[in-house]
Amino acid sequence: MANSVDQAYLTARKALLDVLDILGPHLKSVILVGAQAVYVHVGEADFSIAPFTYDSDLAIEPRDLVADPKLVEVMGLAQFF
Repeated sequence: MANSVDQAYLTARKALLDVLDILGPHLKSVILVGAQAVYVHVGEADFSIAPFTYDSDLAIEPRDLVADPKLVEVMGLAQFF
């Protein structure tokens, strides 16, 4: 991604932001996991790995979910499954 914008990367990040927006009431329970979270916290490495990923991995801490709206309802209304 030197001087050009990688459209696939932008699309993937937009999708992540869309999901986080939809999960609004449940954000306290959402945890970003996977390589992207590692890159955000540790920065670039001195060995050969991709500097970013296209996927987005989220985990849910069920103890922090709000009762209403239900997570499955929120995701269904947004047509994410």
